[in-house]
Amino acid sequence: LSVDTGLLAGKSRGAEGFQVKFDVRPAEYALVCDGLYAEGDGDFFSFSGTLTTDIPVTERTARDMVTVSLASSSGGAGGKRLAVEWNRTENDAAASKEHTFTVRHITRTDADRYLSVAWTGNAIGSKQGGNKSWLVPPKGDFRVLEIAADDPSCIRVRFSLKVDPSQDLRGFVRTGSAVNIRYGIDSNIVSVYNNDG
Repeated sequence: LSVDTGLLAGKSRGAEGFQVKFDVRPAEYALVCDGLYAEGDGDFFSFSGTLTTDIPVTERTARDMVTVSLASSSGGAGGKRLAVEWNRTENDAAASKEHTFTVRHITRTDADRYLSVAWTGNAIGSKQGGNKSWLVPPKGDFRVLEIAADDPSCIRVRFSLKVDPSQDLRGFVRTGSAVNIRYGIDSNIVSVYNNDG
């Protein structure tokens, strides 16, 4: 970015005043994905996430930055692009720094498939980009999809099928030491909390 103060005063380029050049930091953003969430009877998943930018962007720009596809192999090559629902988190704003997205009704079939999320910062002048894939297991297949620690007092274990909220999880999910824990169940996600802090 450069400014010629002579032009501001109505003079010809470079004739009077001085020129100043500024370096402008490229825009930055972060994408946080929540993982697969079992819907209905477990034959479908939904997937959600949040795109956060350091400058306000329109929903259209957010749409240009993130794509989601479903393929038979990891990496999404040759995959079918999926419909993404977008929501701004700031009310009544034409542009927002935070946009949430959801992909609904991801059908489970008879074979492993991969949900791939790709992101690029081209729309905001950033060279930052990447992609990540999540396994979408076949119908009826029960396995651990992901284990994540959101904070030091909670670990979330994401399964491929819903977990019965009345299920006694002692022995099924356990720690390697004598830690006082409690469980929370939300669809296919078991949250393990450390009651000792």
